[in-house]
Amino acid sequence: MSTKHHRPTKRSTLMNTEKYIGLDVHQATISVAVLDHSGKVVMECILETKASTILEFFAGLRGTVSVTFEEGTSAAWLPQLQTARRLGHGRCLDRRGHGA
Repeated sequence: MSTKHHRPTKRSTLMNTEKYIGLDVHQATISVAVLDHSGKVVMECILETKASTILEFFAGLRGTVSVTFEEGTSAAWLPQLQTARRLGHGRCLDRRGHGA
């Protein structure tokens, strides 16, 4: 019996592992960075600043998701969306770098 080593593909890495997501929210767009458990960037993208777009993005992710975004006028609605839709564990950072 031979043993083959399975190397996860990029898709399986995004679907099945712990992920850390940083959101840089602006009025019209959100810059997104997704890191794996080792801190390696596995995806970067720009999303439209709309709840439906964010929900669609998160619907494609599996596993444990931790989300961080900066507190500000453009992101004021994200904590409510995150809680209502269970978009992962989150942390909001104020402009001084302190957890809110």
